[in-house]
Amino acid sequence: MDGYKYKLECTTVKDGKNKLSSLSQEYSFPFFIEGSSSGWCSVLNGFIYSNTGYLSEIKYGCSNLNNKIYYHPNTDRYYGLVTDYVPSENGSISMNMIRAAYGVKIVADNFKEGSLQVSMKDSPLLTITYPTTEFQDIYSFNYLSNCFTNLNYTEDIEVSANWLKPDGVSVPLDTKTVTFQRNMLTTITLKIQDNSVNNGVNISNKTETLGTGSSISMGTSSTNTPVNP
Repeated sequence: MDGYKYKLECTTVKDGKNKLSSLSQEYSFPFFIEGSSSGWCSVLNGFIYSNTGYLSEIKYGCSNLNNKIYYHPNTDRYYGLVTDYVPSENGSISMNMIRAAYGVKIVADNFKEGSLQVSMKDSPLLTITYPTTEFQDIYSFNYLSNCFTNLNYTEDIEVSANWLKPDGVSVPLDTKTVTFQRNMLTTITLKIQDNSVNNGVNISNKTETLGTGSSISMGTSSTNTPVNP
């Protein structure tokens, strides 16, 4: 419609079909439809026009995994935004998708028995059982849109670790606030000693990156659809 400017907002959850909780091919967070009766979003290959319902949560990391909401889920997320777009006949638009995620690597030092429980705030509980001594995964930030405006975006997240010995005794290792940076891998080394006084957590930021973002192109047709302001 002449005289209108549009905002286009997009997010991608890598392998979301397998990671996100679904019900009859419908998803909730981050694809939550504000203004709908249930909030769950159907998987469709097309556009839905509405002046009441909209995807209100795609700018946030909040996701439904195993029917539980996490604000720092172990998902690989991308986010893109275009503002003040004016459509033109047979025109097209390119949207850069910025990776809004960070990498976590857990290394267990002197880990010889039992299991480790690593709790990162608002993330699924992580359990490492001997003889496994390393774990690595990708997690989403809570504020994806901040990553779009700041490629060096960071968030401070509390990390706690416990060592569960074979006899059932739980030994607290440490609790620290860790700064995670966008597209960077942070390695957390858990030092394990039979004497809990000597246990601890070492944290280091690797210089290696997780990878680069992707892009999508969206074409506009010659048919203008009115959008109620």
